[in-house]
Amino acid sequence: MKKHIINFTGILVLSSILCISCEDEATPLPGHITENTVWSGQVTLTGDVFIEKGATLTIRPGTKITVMANQDDMQQSQIGPADDLTTSDPAGDPDAGGIEYHQTHIAIIVNGKIVCKGTEKEPIIFTSSATNPHYTDWIGIFVNYGEFENTLVEWCLDGIYSTTGCERLTIDNCHVRHIWAAGIGFQPPAGETVVQHVKNSTIEDCGHEAIDTHAPLFVEFAYNLIKDSQVGFNLHDNINANIHHNIVLNTTFPVICSNTTDVFITQCTLQASVQDNIRWTYRGWTMPRFNDPAGIFVTNTGQSEVVVTNTILFDSPTGLRNESTEQSLINGYLNMDNVIAPYTGNTFPGAGCLIVNSGFVDKNAQNYRLTENSLLIGVGNPADGNPDIGAYGGKGASDIIGCNILF
Repeated sequence: MKKHIINFTGILVLSSILCISCEDEATPLPGHITENTVWSGQVTLTGDVFIEKGATLTIRPGTKITVMANQDDMQQSQIGPADDLTTSDPAGDPDAGGIEYHQTHIAIIVNGKIVCKGTEKEPIIFTSSATNPHYTDWIGIFVNYGEFENTLVEWCLDGIYSTTGCERLTIDNCHVRHIWAAGIGFQPPAGETVVQHVKNSTIEDCGHEAIDTHAPLFVEFAYNLIKDSQVGFNLHDNINANIHHNIVLNTTFPVICSNTTDVFITQCTLQASVQDNIRWTYRGWTMPRFNDPAGIFVTNTGQSEVVVTNTILFDSPTGLRNESTEQSLINGYLNMDNVIAPYTGNTFPGAGCLIVNSGFVDKNAQNYRLTENSLLIGVGNPADGNPDIGAYGGKGASDIIGCNILF
């Protein structure tokens, strides 16, 4: 899926534009932050925030940032042309109201750095001011350099998205939810050594995708819980992705690979299911629904490789779907548990592939650990030491998958 382009321009220094209240003292600040700044306590945003190059915004544990819904004192954001997903979208198509939307909704633009590290006892929260919040209440956070830990981001167009030339984006033990388009996104970074990852995080209820990538070079996605979205991992264009120990539930396409470089998927548990798209409605326009669900969908990858192993696909219409002109989807030591069409298109079962009941501890309670009698214990890829198949097995296995904070 092509990502709509967002540009932010202009300088505005009127101190009344952005009001930030820190703890018990109300301190008006300009919309453009040009020196190192700390937020703490209760912070209310009434307009776009720009952290300029050379400045770092540090957000202390326990801070709550309330973004005023459906308003923007600065009115500086702009968007590029619509694509196949945003055509007619009043939040994304300039010809359907997108310009007005972006000029009347708040965005946080990090051209410098943001260090947003809460703790498990004192997380950081970005949320809407609305009594009855909606997916489009504010625009989201766009980052040149960002470190996020123990943070909640909700009710916005895009959650956390890197900018082109990003110098760092790390997301650990965060929760991103109720997102109109992409929960977390990656654009081309500044170079091959840039650190980029999403770990131990929960991303849910996204109208486009939980994780969206466009030529981001190397990214690691590990120990994440993704659910109730149209796409889990949307992997595009010159990406080398290491995806391990993730659970993706009730999502139309848990993994899509399109024009990728190399993708390695191991120790995951995936479920494909069509979403009810009616909840993603704004100004009379409803998000297009994705159909024909498949656990892993490969298309137009040329001669690159997508390797998947030690993984469970369950309760899905289709398991692996390969529409590439090349044999680029390599698989082995999978389990297809209640999958109607396990292998479709240009793909066939590899070595060690099974079709058995996985033996989950309690699927109704979303406990996807294996019982001691499971047929998937110790039958994974011999090259990996015959691990248990699924998200809780294998080298580096963790008992915690997803964000462990209850917001």
